[in-house]
Amino acid sequence: MSAKPKIVFFHPYFSDGGVERTNIGLARGLIGRGYEVTFVTIRPTEHYLAEVQSLGVEWVVLPANSTLTAQPHFVRWILKEKSLNAPKHAGLVVISCQYYVNLACLMFRVFWGGGVRHMLSERNHPDEFLNRKGFKARAIRWLVRMLYSFADTVIANSRELADDLTVLTGRKVDVVYNPTLNERLYRLADEEVTENWFCSITSKTVLAVGRLSEQKDFVTLIRAFSIVRKVHDAKLLILGEGSERGVLEALIVREELEKDVALPGFVENPYKFMKNADVFVLSSVYEGLPNVLIEALALKVPVVSTACRSGPTEILQGGSLGALVPVEDPVALAEAISSALQECKLDSITHDRIEKGLRRFTPENAVADLLATLEEMGTE
Repeated sequence: MSAKPKIVFFHPYFSDGGVERTNIGLARGLIGRGYEVTFVTIRPTEHYLAEVQSLGVEWVVLPANSTLTAQPHFVRWILKEKSLNAPKHAGLVVISCQYYVNLACLMFRVFWGGGVRHMLSERNHPDEFLNRKGFKARAIRWLVRMLYSFADTVIANSRELADDLTVLTGRKVDVVYNPTLNERLYRLADEEVTENWFCSITSKTVLAVGRLSEQKDFVTLIRAFSIVRKVHDAKLLILGEGSERGVLEALIVREELEKDVALPGFVENPYKFMKNADVFVLSSVYEGLPNVLIEALALKVPVVSTACRSGPTEILQGGSLGALVPVEDPVALAEAISSALQECKLDSITHDRIEKGLRRFTPENAVADLLATLEEMGTE
């Protein structure tokens, strides 16, 4: 049996997001196929640490405070890894995750030496930089255009994102869908809901899940729900934590929704709440391929989503699997939520279409796509 390369995921800020869940899913599949996998980070939280370690993933925390200052430490770790394990592996494959991290790695890659292949993994649409103000956002977009051609390969988690990155960078971008659907999702969804803040709800429930950030645009969702609440007896729950909590809490008070909107914070298992919700809403202004939308569909919950770039239109097959509305439009979002609350249940025909449409997002398909890309890089 020929030696396999060691796969190194470099994700400095390892927390509780979709990128982390995707990397864990890919790592599980790679380990099952005989690869050794390492996660390198600098400022991790403990949200998924136990799961990562249970898989047998090597966990490395570099002594740095930022992505840029981590680079010399990462270079030293790579050189040491090559020296110690050269006979054991067919080189290293570094998979760096997200724009700023990718650019930092590209700038320091010259110090890695030979025997290291570099794959850039993108999980958000470059519209991210159009939604941000300031010189840094414009500079990152320009550097992406200039430098991404120097990587061995670039992968994106949706076709729309891959196509738009190809236009931006002038190079081929491969698609590796997220390994979203797995046994863990369904097992956690079947857990009993015991939390009083959910069990005490007697009206219909509208659910959103995500980091409390400008990207997720929960401001528009709350404004939309204030319209919905005038005609429906319903509650809105937003599961997640983040820097926008104060802004959202102030908006809830201004809209007089204190009794109807709750921000319970981060929860270890959002799926049991998702399965029992009446409608799931994604209100983002940009994404890559939102896992939560796929998960809600898999749990047979009616969904409403903005048609942000990229992912939702692709996942929902142009709106045939769930409602799509313009970004930052509370009126359109309110109308779609109201319609979903009235219909509430998916019919059997829609269930069949969803099942077929979600086959792209199984771990087997995602890992197969990643392995095909690795083979194309010349690592197999």
